[in-house]
Amino acid sequence: MLDTRIKNNLVRLYEIVLTEGSVDDVRNFISYSVLVELWDELHLPRYVRNKWSEWFVENIR
Repeated sequence: MLDTRIKNNLVRLYEIVLTEGSVDDVRNFISYSVLVELWDELHLPRYVRNKWSEWFVENIR
């Protein structure tokens, strides 16, 4: 289990969930405000980053 009070662990958790997680995992583990805060630090495959970028454009106005 990752101690998410440690920022590096929180970043890693977000990378794992966004890349490999299910819809339920995203709902349970991802906070929009934290995602925005960490976005530039996340190491995501291009296709994952592109999909999430599309989601932001479509859902956040």
